Amino acid sequence: DNYYGGKLAAEYLISMGHTAIGFVGSDKIYSLKERHRGFKDTLARNGLPDTIRVKIKDVLDSQELKSKTRQLICDNQISAFFAGNDHIAIEVLNFVTNELGLNIPEDLSIIGYDNIKVASAVRVPLTTIKQSKYSMGKIAVEQLVEILKSEDYNCIRRIILKPKLVIRESVKAIG
Repeated sequence: DNYYGGKLAAEYLISMGHTAIGFVGSDKIYSLKERHRGFKDTLARNGLPDTIRVKIKDVLDSQELKSKTRQLICDNQISAFFAGNDHIAIEVLNFVTNELGLNIPEDLSIIGYDNIKVASAVRVPLTTIKQSKYSMGKIAVEQLVEILKSEDYNCIRRIILKPKLVIRESVKAIG
């Protein structure tokens, strides 16, 4: 449930006192779009603006990500941001610490999404939203086996798994 995961990220940052919160992601990837939608709806419900965001065309384009992140930080007085996935969060974390000289979480808090293995091993262990990849894969295989056995495509079920917040060291309380 990517929408719910975006909601979790926003709620956590708000609970830590952040009110100027940015988003870095892409609308070209459905999961990132849903994460942003949950995030921005939660900001709106809490009376916070969703105007501080960076949309990147290619999540693998390091130069675009750096350029737009620099712009996001320089043009806005943000205290935190939510990255659409852990790869983006880690790349930004490295960029802002190595090239902009900021300290995470003292100067800027970051939360990612996916709980990839390296998220706990980076310079500042990343707070993130965890999806159960094992459960997702298991359920997908079970459904595929069921379809193959019965040859009935009507047996496909939509199953939504709830992600969980994993608190590490990349978000600080303010205020």
